[in-house]
Amino acid sequence: MVSKDIFRWQAFDAHGQQFKGVLAAKAGTEVVAELRARGLYPVSVERRWSFPDFLMPGVEWGGFARRLGTLLEAGIPLVQALEILIKSEVRARNKAEWRRIKEAVEAGGSLSEAVSHSSWPPTPHVEFMLQAGERTGNLAQALSEVAFFWDKREALARKIRTAVMYPSLLLAMVVGLLYVLGVFVLPPYEQLFAGINADLPWLTRVIFDLGRRVPILVSSGGLFLTLAVLVLRLRYRGGWRWECSKLLGAVPVLGRIFVLGEFVQFSNLMGSLLQAGIPLLEALQLAVGALRYPPLRDLGQSLILAVRQGHSFLPLLQADKQVSPMAAAMLAVGEESGCLDAMFGRVAEMLSQELDDKLQRMARIVEPSMVVILAGIIGIVAMGVLLPVFEASMHLQA
Repeated sequence: MVSKDIFRWQAFDAHGQQFKGVLAAKAGTEVVAELRARGLYPVSVERRWSFPDFLMPGVEWGGFARRLGTLLEAGIPLVQALEILIKSEVRARNKAEWRRIKEAVEAGGSLSEAVSHSSWPPTPHVEFMLQAGERTGNLAQALSEVAFFWDKREALARKIRTAVMYPSLLLAMVVGLLYVLGVFVLPPYEQLFAGINADLPWLTRVIFDLGRRVPILVSSGGLFLTLAVLVLRLRYRGGWRWECSKLLGAVPVLGRIFVLGEFVQFSNLMGSLLQAGIPLLEALQLAVGALRYPPLRDLGQSLILAVRQGHSFLPLLQADKQVSPMAAAMLAVGEESGCLDAMFGRVAEMLSQELDDKLQRMARIVEPSMVVILAGIIGIVAMGVLLPVFEASMHLQA
């Protein structure tokens, strides 16, 4: 008997009213079916993590789709291809997953159903792509699309991590340096000069005064951030990540980069879903469910409502300030020409290039600035500590 997991869901009714809740089910597809039976239209179905899930990373579905799709394109039957995956897999957890999937397929089930009942179910995007491939009889191409999308998503995440990591490291070094100076370096010098009743220059007095305050400020800042995260988690429960995303989107430079990255992922996902033959409404529901930025999700829910009512969603995109005017114009041309799937892919490429430019520009500005700040702090502290020594030596020479 397959154990049930807890899924958090968000859905809308035919009037656009939003509903949220949790359901116990074996797979996300069961939650979608249950919500649709209630007359609701799901936009987000997410499996709630448990403590063992956090310790044990899940199956890498992009690599699974790539390897299985390659084997199917070579003409190898599905069961035999799964057997090859089992033999070539090194990780015991993945090997057990492939074996369970193979047994389910051998028993007459579909690949999408077998995958959805795994102990680490994939995202709804993977499930719907597999279902689309099975319906059209081109499962190998659907798997290739899944792998292609995952590669794009990982590449985007890697670019953002790389651009943010070095400035974050330098900022941590600055804070750590200030703390070390305030706790370990400056107090002995301050006691030394106080013991000899030296008349300290104003710069030295300012540095010693700030040195006494820095440890308190750093500790208070760390405590404030910890309490803020706890308050968000306790107040918003499962939605605390959405609140953090909302705060991140409000940051002047990082916010624009974050929103742009979200729309790139949305465009990539829409392009791959439409190319797989999934209807526009279902594609929008899946793509909007993958968004993490609440204002963009609100826009996506408006798009879903417009399509459900039989209207074009492009006027909403053109009127929203979060969407690039050029991207909205390109999608309008794609809708008129009947090539909306290809145009979403081109929009994703264009915005991805814009994101690269912004990340590089931020790195060129932030990294040298942090290095200059770090060197400036060290230089000013050294000058302030050594200045009384220089003055004392000059008085002794006189």
